Amino acid sequence: GEHTYTISRTDPAGNPSSHTLSITRDTTPPAITLTSAALVKDSLYTLTYDIVDAVDGTLTKSQTLTLTEGENSITVTATDAIGHSVSSTFSITLDTIPPAITNVQAPGLTDQTQITAFFLTDNTPDQETLTLEEGEHTYTISRTDPAGNPSSHTLSITRDTTPPEITLTSAALV
Repeated sequence: GEHTYTISRTDPAGNPSSHTLSITRDTTPPAITLTSAALVKDSLYTLTYDIVDAVDGTLTKSQTLTLTEGENSITVTATDAIGHSVSSTFSITLDTIPPAITNVQAPGLTDQTQITAFFLTDNTPDQETLTLEEGEHTYTISRTDPAGNPSSHTLSITRDTTPPEITLTSAALV
């Protein structure tokens, strides 16, 4: 913490003099906090972090890095004015792969006003309810993963509520 000292002296002639001095005792290393995203979809990444020190305050720093697909470990070291040093390792994940929409199960022909399409998004069961108008339509199922990568799957569904027309081609004999 901070301490204030006053040094006083009197010369042989009896003239007093004093000087006040503040001294801060720093025994705490700085802390490092990640402020940029830990999950990204672009390989060119700007790592941004805060260095917080009890005496020096907060300093925001950044550096640009090129990430590889998957988990990347990045170590940052900070040293305060007195020489206390600390290192922090951050895990930054690069995900450039869009989610896979597979095993789509939906009727191609129906008389219902709504159907539920069942499918897998990255091998996780998923579903979407579609509202149908009369006739043939194209629907797009869209998903975005936590990194922001979009994906879509298109399917065609026909809603037919018109009953078949029966035509008599010959007269019945009685």
